[in-house]
Amino acid sequence: MTKKQSKPEPSKVEQFKALTWIELTNWAGSTIVSRGKTYQQGKRVSQLAKTPDGKLVAWVKGTDIYATQVEINANGSLDSNCSCPYWATCKHAVAVVLEYLEHVKKGKNVPFTDSDDQRLSQRRSSWDDDDMEYSEEKMTTTSIFREYLAPYLQKVQTLLQEKGRKKEWEVYLQDLRIAHARKRRLLEVLDGLGGKRIID
Repeated sequence: MTKKQSKPEPSKVEQFKALTWIELTNWAGSTIVSRGKTYQQGKRVSQLAKTPDGKLVAWVKGTDIYATQVEINANGSLDSNCSCPYWATCKHAVAVVLEYLEHVKKGKNVPFTDSDDQRLSQRRSSWDDDDMEYSEEKMTTTSIFREYLAPYLQKVQTLLQEKGRKKEWEVYLQDLRIAHARKRRLLEVLDGLGGKRIID
């Protein structure tokens, strides 16, 4: 018979509820976020649970079935481990976060895991073409927007907000959306800059 661990401080797991799309995108990148969203919507996440120290754990079905853990660390940043070839900050980790937030949104209970849960000790699998994030994909339009444009726009946003000109930033952001309405990948970056929370 396995012994259940004690419940964590509510604030540790609760931190996931305040995540915004920009935080998730800054952590994983828009390509991986998009893939993770597809995985979550495709019902590839199973046996979602939380640990007493505030991590989320689940099995995620890819080419294989991967043990995935995600947490918000002491610095308030997302951190993950996955048994997939990509190891950390992968689509499987994003899918776990989105599945947890979907549970929260629908009022579904997320159980605590046992201390001997095998997902907590899974090893990284070998490289597999299906789950590998190819280096040439890193130079897509989306990654260029994310790596070069998003940091620039974040600096503009910070400067305007520090000077008490938040409304000016919102107008600028809206003008960019209108001017580039047909550029879906750019709009994803702009949505992230709006600080829109994943769940309300």
